[in-house]
Amino acid sequence: MGKPNNKNKKNNTEKQEKLTGDELKEKLKESEGAGTDAEKTDDSAESMSAITSDMANEATDDDLVSGENSPMVLAENLVKIYKTLELEVLALQGLDLRVERGELTAIIGNSGSGKSTFLNMLGGLDEPSAGKLFVDGKNLFKLSQSEKVIYKRNTVGFVWQNNGRNLLPFMNAMENIMVPMHLTSEKHKKERALELLDLVGMSHRKYSRMNQLSGGEQQRIAIAIALANKPKLLLADEPTGSVDRKTADYIFDLFRRLNKEYGQTIIIVTHDVELSKKVARVVAIRDGKISSERILKEHYANLGTGEINWMEEDTQDEFTIVDRAGRIQIPKKMLDSLELKDNKIKVTYEEPVIKLENPSKNTVSKEK
Repeated sequence: MGKPNNKNKKNNTEKQEKLTGDELKEKLKESEGAGTDAEKTDDSAESMSAITSDMANEATDDDLVSGENSPMVLAENLVKIYKTLELEVLALQGLDLRVERGELTAIIGNSGSGKSTFLNMLGGLDEPSAGKLFVDGKNLFKLSQSEKVIYKRNTVGFVWQNNGRNLLPFMNAMENIMVPMHLTSEKHKKERALELLDLVGMSHRKYSRMNQLSGGEQQRIAIAIALANKPKLLLADEPTGSVDRKTADYIFDLFRRLNKEYGQTIIIVTHDVELSKKVARVVAIRDGKISSERILKEHYANLGTGEINWMEEDTQDEFTIVDRAGRIQIPKKMLDSLELKDNKIKVTYEEPVIKLENPSKNTVSKEK
């Protein structure tokens, strides 16, 4: 099978993101050169995969993914497909997200929405199928296996909900914290461990083994372990999911302190509604895409945990996200209130308001 001319490759790559699926196929046929129909059919899947790979792997200075002012996380049109012999599951369907350095961001969504899949990709534990994903200027599509090991060791720290994934039960708290440091050139391991124990309020339990600690205490040790190698990005998967309210508040206040005092970039996946209402930025994932964001109102930004009833007060402004194709996800409650009989909806614009209407109800009212 022939390949596109090298002199046209750059221009073709710049245009690929703007092409529809059908247009990509036509371009593919033009670039293949002369050949039999059978050859084109056999090679089409391989060629489309190559085009997708080229689009995903384009990493230039123009992408603004490196340098001090670059975002910590940049995901564009991110896709993840899980395949078995009989089934394909589309976990992420073109997710776009930008997280700046020093942000504390929560990700929420129903089970199966894709939030944990996205977190695992950021942690280097899962690989994207298509799109772009950069963390701290690193293109996660291009990392070799050895580079991925270094990335997981130095760039990200992970706090799991299940403490069994964070802790070694036959070691005490300080020994657990020192484990990740043995994989680096850190010379002052003990001093660093003591510093982290003090940071999470566990200095008095430094010689305690895991079976001597409560669930909340174990989670605080897990946070210290995740911070051991000074990661650029701290990831937490349901960090308050298995602790009581008081402990959950303490853990969240610890995350907020890490963010404010040390500038730590943190992304938390959570189902905890009260916790999410305290976060400066909450991103909602629905059906594998970002559907909305909630931004903390300025009045609440510096209030402590016990000062207000976070469940009762409206602490955040909510915004629906418009994707690059101009699409939005309409909240289910709004759709239900329209009582649609099918998937058609009437959209009108009366400056400065966009109106959504049930076309069948509108027709009935006009006839009357």
